[in-house]
Amino acid sequence: MANRRNVLIGLGSLVAGGGALLGTGAFTSVEANRTVSVQTAGDADALLAFEAANDNPYVSIPTDGQIEINLDNTSGNSNATGLNQNAITTFDELVQITNNGTQPVGTLEFEIVDNNGDDQDVLSVVYKGNVQTDTTSGNSEYSSGDVLSSNIGIGDTATFGLQVDLLNSGTTELDSGDDFTLTIRAEAASS
Repeated sequence: MANRRNVLIGLGSLVAGGGALLGTGAFTSVEANRTVSVQTAGDADALLAFEAANDNPYVSIPTDGQIEINLDNTSGNSNATGLNQNAITTFDELVQITNNGTQPVGTLEFEIVDNNGDDQDVLSVVYKGNVQTDTTSGNSEYSSGDVLSSNIGIGDTATFGLQVDLLNSGTTELDSGDDFTLTIRAEAASS
């Protein structure tokens, strides 16, 4: 028969041991200082690299390292001085995107904003030979939504172009000061 002292010691040991095994490790707050190193790179050397597709003369990389698409022929590549009025002009392959990251790209979206706000529905993205439908309507912004049917693997490339619609958009010609901003959004594929 166990005496009362042995039972109490046994229960005390059990409670202490159980507390050690089942401890939550919860805390109220932690503050820690760490060093973070961030470096930017020009478009040609970034995690998602952009460069002229097939040395396309309409795409340049100025000294700031960010690609520019000039469809007005200001680079003097031919005798032309601009695009046809009252016409649809398509450039299938302007920019090549290379995945220099460590994960496949699972989502790729394009947004085009008319900085002047007067040439709605003029520009569209062309991906794999297909003009991407605008997912917005009736404003000075174009969004392609996700254009990928499969991931862009590590080290792989994808190419896109633009279509300029001066026939069906309500705009028949562009002014020399017209300016658009292209935003490209990419997200890593879900694991």
